[in-house]
Amino acid sequence: MVVVGGGIAWSAAALAAARKGAEVVILTKLPDPEEANTRYAQGGIIYTGPNDSPGLLVRDILGVGKGSRTAAELLSWEGPPLVRELLIDDLEVPFDREVDGFEGLHLTLEAAHSVPRILHHSDTTGREIQHALTSAVCNEERIALLPGTEALDLVVSRGRCVGVSAAMDGEVQAVLGRGVVLATGGLSALYEHTTNPPIATGDGYALALRAGAEVRDLHYVQFHPTALYAPDGDCFLVSEAVRGEGGVLISPDGEEFVDHLWAR
Repeated sequence: MVVVGGGIAWSAAALAAARKGAEVVILTKLPDPEEANTRYAQGGIIYTGPNDSPGLLVRDILGVGKGSRTAAELLSWEGPPLVRELLIDDLEVPFDREVDGFEGLHLTLEAAHSVPRILHHSDTTGREIQHALTSAVCNEERIALLPGTEALDLVVSRGRCVGVSAAMDGEVQAVLGRGVVLATGGLSALYEHTTNPPIATGDGYALALRAGAEVRDLHYVQFHPTALYAPDGDCFLVSEAVRGEGGVLISPDGEEFVDHLWAR
């Protein structure tokens, strides 16, 4: 199997396949395989809590906006058990602990969540998760990691994707496999103002479209709602934890200027 991309998606996909007996090749665009959006996630990752349930999480995800109930239900039923199995029990990501906390873990609240269910490591959660995943990938004998390798096109034969044409070491080579997973992240770096790193340029969408794949809802691009804007420098993320602790957005005259739909 060939996995293209970086971050938590490629790591989890590659590990799952390798542990089921597949031989996996991972292509990452940059020389540092940990350089991905996951590394920059701060506040935490959704888990579950003592007063939580999959149904409650579905309700919080869908909120007052549009969304796929099927996807929300899949995430809500399967996500927390997988966080426990992979990140807590298997990889032992050093999430913050609390003696009297749920399962000994410190859970916090983030915006739009109705109960505390967020696991975190201080405010550098993504970095800790990515480091643990990358270490596991590098220690898995069935996985070959090829950093600094840029996917150029998907190789399609008789209507089936059988590999990737990629640039590596100054040459274009074909990396073939029985399946291809595109885990290349989003495209927010195409916009002028974003908290995403510069690598989030939508490569996977372009690869899929050129190969004839069907895509949907590309106009739904998630932007982090708070960032510190500097006209002469890069903007950076103001952590989700700020709003989870009750922070609000106010104007210079002290007036709250965001219309919170969920408060209606």
